[in-house]
Amino acid sequence: MFGIPRHVLIRILLLLPLLIALQGVVFLGPHGHVVQESRTTRRVPEYKRGSLLPSRVMTETEKEPCNPRDQFKSTRAAFIERCTIFQRSLTKQETRRLYSNLVIDDKHKVIYCPVWKVASTSWRAVMLVLSGKYPDLNTALTKTHLLRGLTTLIKYKNKSDIKFRLRNYTKFMAYREPLNRFAADYLHFRKVNTSMQIKKCQMVVKYAATIRELANREHSWKNMSIWDFGEFVSRLGNDTNNLNQLNRHWIPMNLACHPCHVNYDYYIDMESPTVNEDIQYFLETIGAPQSLQMPHVNPTRNNKNTFLSQLPEPLYQRLLSVYYNDYEILGHKRRQWSHLVN
Repeated sequence: MFGIPRHVLIRILLLLPLLIALQGVVFLGPHGHVVQESRTTRRVPEYKRGSLLPSRVMTETEKEPCNPRDQFKSTRAAFIERCTIFQRSLTKQETRRLYSNLVIDDKHKVIYCPVWKVASTSWRAVMLVLSGKYPDLNTALTKTHLLRGLTTLIKYKNKSDIKFRLRNYTKFMAYREPLNRFAADYLHFRKVNTSMQIKKCQMVVKYAATIRELANREHSWKNMSIWDFGEFVSRLGNDTNNLNQLNRHWIPMNLACHPCHVNYDYYIDMESPTVNEDIQYFLETIGAPQSLQMPHVNPTRNNKNTFLSQLPEPLYQRLLSVYYNDYEILGHKRRQWSHLVN
């Protein structure tokens, strides 16, 4: 064949399987020479098992989402990692405030840390139902503004009782983007300031970041309902070292719940696209009755940019400084002022 001696051809045929295994694809040239096709120049498609089509790398949008259990584990690990730079001891005042904030349900062995304007009303209602204080969520939702029936950790005077619950109970907190939360506070503030003048004045005093500053201002009570967003932000005051003194409605999340000191088991992102599935999984995990269903959460609601774009840059930077640690711990990206106004 092709003028090749028979004994040479036999040797080539005998060596052919070995050459294929070691070197890749080989074939005979026109004059009987062995020619190798490089693996780098010839791409052989890979095939999925049981499929006639070549496999390919799936895009991010095509990948199957993590199940809630894996997502919660991943979020918790991320919190722990980011908290490594926030290691310090709490003062007695901070500890007392934390224990006063942590809501306990001994029946299901659950501890919840409320963060105001992060569905805290609904979550407190859930805790009331879990503890058996109310038969259903609708009834509890009419009572949570009074904070009656809720048991907090500070109730336990014995330190060993407190440590036991912190160590053995399922602990959770809900969170959202810090400035989204602050903008929601402003909307709530405007709402309460449109009704009942006397109660409005009392509410403003309770909400004021620094009551002394409020008392010294020349505003009349009647004009307080027309505060714009900039005026509202300026109420935070200039001293960012005294953030513990802020009202609970806008105190930074890290000072309300101290996630770098309390080893929470579940962090629920109330702005996640999967928040409703996450909540359902969590309730099942803690053994909540099947009849207990959280109100549907709309994670796409966002009024932040509308208000923040009204702020001059120095005031916006001051607001960011108030929630700086929240952004660091939550892992949220801080938006530049120039991006808001353009």
